[in-house]
Amino acid sequence: MFTTRVTSFALGFACASGISMYKLKEEIWSSHKILADQCANTEARLSKLEMTASKQ
Repeated sequence: MFTTRVTSFALGFACASGISMYKLKEEIWSSHKILADQCANTEARLSKLEMTASKQ
């Protein structure tokens, strides 16, 4: 009886850990995409400012 409970707990814990790691990975990639987009926008704005400064 005890081994069944331990096995059941271990299986449940493994499933919950797997699901949480998958969700965490998704959140990390979405955050990375947001930061990469912000970097690209900042780079574009900086290029425009440099072009404006070089024309003056």
